[in-house]
Amino acid sequence: MTLLSYCSYPLLQSPSLSGITWYNLSSLDVGLVTSGSLYGALVGSAVAFSIADVIGRRKELVLAALFFLVGGLATTLAPIYSVLIIGRVTYGVGVGLAMHAAPMYIAETAPSQIRGQLVSLKEFFIVLGMVGGYGIGSLTVNTLSGWRYMYATSVPLAVIMGIGMWWLPASPRWLLLRVIQGKGNVENQKEAAIKSLCRLRGSACVDSAAEQVNEILAELSFVGEDKEATFGELFQGKCKKALIIGGGLVLFQQITGQPSVLYYAPSILQTAGFSAAGDATRVSILLGLLKLIMTGVAVVVIDRLGRRPLLLGGVGGMPDPSSPATALSFIPGKPISGFGVSKVMDSGHPDYKEGDLLWGAVGWEEYSIITPIPNLHFKIHHTDVPLSHYTGLLGMPGMTAYAGFYEICSPKKGETVFVSAASGAVGQLVGQFAKLMGCYVVGSAGSKEKVDLLKNKFGFDDAFNYKEESDLNAALKRCFPVGIDIYFENVGGEMLDAVILNMRPHGRIAACGMISQYNLQIPEAVYNLWLITYKRICIQGFNTIDYLHKYPEFLEFVLPYVREGKITYVEDVADGLESASAALVGLFHGKNVGKQLVVVSRDLD
Repeated sequence: MTLLSYCSYPLLQSPSLSGITWYNLSSLDVGLVTSGSLYGALVGSAVAFSIADVIGRRKELVLAALFFLVGGLATTLAPIYSVLIIGRVTYGVGVGLAMHAAPMYIAETAPSQIRGQLVSLKEFFIVLGMVGGYGIGSLTVNTLSGWRYMYATSVPLAVIMGIGMWWLPASPRWLLLRVIQGKGNVENQKEAAIKSLCRLRGSACVDSAAEQVNEILAELSFVGEDKEATFGELFQGKCKKALIIGGGLVLFQQITGQPSVLYYAPSILQTAGFSAAGDATRVSILLGLLKLIMTGVAVVVIDRLGRRPLLLGGVGGMPDPSSPATALSFIPGKPISGFGVSKVMDSGHPDYKEGDLLWGAVGWEEYSIITPIPNLHFKIHHTDVPLSHYTGLLGMPGMTAYAGFYEICSPKKGETVFVSAASGAVGQLVGQFAKLMGCYVVGSAGSKEKVDLLKNKFGFDDAFNYKEESDLNAALKRCFPVGIDIYFENVGGEMLDAVILNMRPHGRIAACGMISQYNLQIPEAVYNLWLITYKRICIQGFNTIDYLHKYPEFLEFVLPYVREGKITYVEDVADGLESASAALVGLFHGKNVGKQLVVVSRDLD
């Protein structure tokens, strides 16, 4: 309701209606009254930048309500002009805080299915507040000291806002962000986040709340590896792009009248011939209603049309989301994130000391600053096996094979198992796990060398080079005369299509990846999906992050087999950080044999 006061300043020049002795204001004085809240909003935005992550979105909105209350009261009761200006600036600080915190709180607490609509509805309610403010202003504009009533109307609204935000729970995402920043006990913060999520989503969320909290924490751990941007870095890399886009959006909003047209409407209309403040205000209400209708239309269509088409006419710097540059998962000049083995050089964390070894998410760099996250960083206790195994066999690939095969596929002795990309970091382990279960196992790979490896080193019952097979369906029928019970999917496309044809009734497919499809402009179609219903096939995608809490169980299972030589593992090692890019590109051309590794330093002993 900030705009309650925007129509009032003409009355401060009226001896009959102002109700004050200091009514005769210069154009500069009027300008300060008019724009005082804007200056305050600028201050509030700067304050929000400094305190937002410290106090959280909810408390930021409570603080905004307090500034609204104090600013509204000061402006309403202002005995002199200077107090009026102080009140306007104070009120504006609340505007700046609310502008930052409200969309953040919505984005962090709303279910993803309605998050976009709620953020869009925020704009709708802003305009609704403007129209409401002009409506109240039109009733009091010709009343003695009516401008005081206009400002006073915002006071009870500020109280309601403050009470409402105090009642709401803190953002679960913010609570977990504090963990990343090392500002709280991990378990306590996770428990608080779970309670907060249950309050926000209701009883339907109780069973899945813990899992959702773990997912948020895992996501934030990657984001948390980036250092906070300095002022100079705002004009570089991803910050520069965000600055250009944000600046374009602000310019677009002002050009199209949000909120500038409504903000200056009374003075514009009076200049155009509406001499009475009341007439100007009533016409402003019509403008506000038009703005309200257009904002409502935008809320309805925005998820269908997308933000970019609606903004394209006004923002020349908006990137094309389909372009390769936007699709990159890394920022030039910044290290790529991945999983690796590290040695602690210095630590302020109570669970890690200098010299400790750990594996988990780190940057592709010689030195990384990380905040260890439970279920994402693991201290290495067993050093009687090669440390490189913690990037593969005993790390994320091993955990992926374990979770996908045992948790998703539920194998039984004697079943038939097919593994695509079987010589890779995950596939070679799935095949060996299947053999340990007493299953019949066949794998596919992209070279004769890899096929030989599958049969002679990893113990697969059979294997074939998919590049030499003109008919994948025939190749699978040759290897599986009775059909396939379990398929561990790493490839997608034609291979998946052929596998579905050869699946047995009640077969299970663990969709780990589809590497053949990642870089295609148009993904390949899968034509035999109708057989899923006919054969009652279960296809389930999975993310290893969902199963990392089982890592101790996995270690207990796999370490004895490794020590006894019953599980073997092949690694393709590239030396030096400078070889990392070539090794990465080689993955997509099948050049690696086994788990692709890059040794940054061998000085871990």
